[in-house]
Amino acid sequence: MHLTRKILTFVFAKISKHLYVILICLDDIMQIQLIVDRADIDKISEIIRIQEKNQWFIETFDVNVKNLSIDSSKDDFWKTIVGCLLSTQQNSSPNAPISKFLDQEPFSLCLEECKRNDLQYYAVKVLSDFGGIRYYNNIAKYLDYNLKWLEESNGWEQICLAAKTLAELRKRDPVFDDIKVERMASNLIDEKLKGFGPKQSRNFWQWMGYTRYEIPIDSRLIKWINKRKILPIKLSSNALSDKDYYEMVLDWIQYLCKEANVLPCLLDAAIFSSNEK
Repeated sequence: MHLTRKILTFVFAKISKHLYVILICLDDIMQIQLIVDRADIDKISEIIRIQEKNQWFIETFDVNVKNLSIDSSKDDFWKTIVGCLLSTQQNSSPNAPISKFLDQEPFSLCLEECKRNDLQYYAVKVLSDFGGIRYYNNIAKYLDYNLKWLEESNGWEQICLAAKTLAELRKRDPVFDDIKVERMASNLIDEKLKGFGPKQSRNFWQWMGYTRYEIPIDSRLIKWINKRKILPIKLSSNALSDKDYYEMVLDWIQYLCKEANVLPCLLDAAIFSSNEK
């Protein structure tokens, strides 16, 4: 797999302004080749083998890998939006306040209640009263903005159309070119919804079972790759908020998984499972 000068420019521009200029002048002569050897494939195969009986891994296989007919409602999309915003930089393990909040029946931030109330004020009160949830002022602000986009700017139609396209892919076995459709859907969420970014925009679709290749990359996955020196450079978790850097890393992960004959969502699930306490 060859990565062009454009990617190298991005990587090295962070180190030196002058080095950035040099690489620009070299233009397309500069390339980096990602070579996956047997040892790299074995590292991926090993963690899949170790974690394949873990409950989280099994659930990911059932939700994201098995061929399914998916038909989500606006309520489903909205609850996932709430869940993604809540889980940003906060513990979302089964016993954490966020998980308990999302498991409520009835759900206090359901679409109907959010549309009925002054959302920003209502969300702050609900989240702060529940306890143990941080950043509720920002979350409330993002929820208010996102609901207005959905209701007033054709947002529901855009998300439902993307979901319909993804759902067609989920009815059959995965194909590597599905990445193009999954990335377009992820970029829609990243560009239109406040408080998301590259990671949570992938989490949005994967949470509901729509995607297999576009995965939410976090520090756990980065540490696992760096520790095993699978990639030619040391990856930075802090840089993942940059869309170009995130997509570069994701391209690499997807290529590695292709060579190992493993879906990225399953590698993600295996690494997540291995970090459970």
